[in-house]
Amino acid sequence: MKTSWNIFKLDLKHIGKNWVAALLIGGLTFLPSLYAWLNIYATWDSYAYTNQLPVAVVNEDAGAMVRDKLIDVGEELIKTLQDN
Repeated sequence: MKTSWNIFKLDLKHIGKNWVAALLIGGLTFLPSLYAWLNIYATWDSYAYTNQLPVAVVNEDAGAMVRDKLIDVGEELIKTLQDN
């Protein structure tokens, strides 16, 4: 454990002396965090702005005769949606 800690400290010293390596490592640690933060912010409350979203429903259901009774599920769905 002590050897690995010494290697880690030596790597940090080398990175501190080389500004290009420090810039690359900083970018590689910052960019995924930025991506995650923006992604979480964008999807945090996804239903907050959908109350005015227009919706279209097309009913091409012709219905069917079952036991001499016309069943039109599409029309029932349209009525339910309009009442809602």
